[in-house]
Amino acid sequence: MYLDLIKKELAAEQEALTQIAGQLNHEMEDFLDTLSKCRGRIIVCAQAQNKEAGRKTFSTLTQAATPCLFVYNDETFNPDAELIFPEDTLLVLSLQGDSEDHKNLLRLVHSNRNRLTAITSSATSPLAKVAHRHLTASSQDSLATLGYLVARAFTQARN
Repeated sequence: MYLDLIKKELAAEQEALTQIAGQLNHEMEDFLDTLSKCRGRIIVCAQAQNKEAGRKTFSTLTQAATPCLFVYNDETFNPDAELIFPEDTLLVLSLQGDSEDHKNLLRLVHSNRNRLTAITSSATSPLAKVAHRHLTASSQDSLATLGYLVARAFTQARN
């Protein structure tokens, strides 16, 4: 039973890595460059089913002493404007990127003039369209893996 679960997880991870390998181009470089130019904190934002992907990304960033904040809420994705400063860069992980809560986040980003990076399943999602940098994840597994790999590459580049 447990071996079957492990095999299933490995297969999902392998599929996610294959998909991500196809994105290793200038877009990935630009995405990481945008994060590296952050003058404040990296604000990792996740909602609902993306919570674990956000937590994993946040945890990886904090291991390298990156100034960051994890914003997550089950019921409303409306970060308090007092928590996010204009010099912060947002890293949003969301497969859909088109909920009402994301629209609230986009209003905050617009009023604060924050830099916005996003990982969504579609380059045509409202979130992806306004992001300064965007990467595509085809599944929940690839979203989590991509967030983690971005954080790892970012922290290794800083050291």
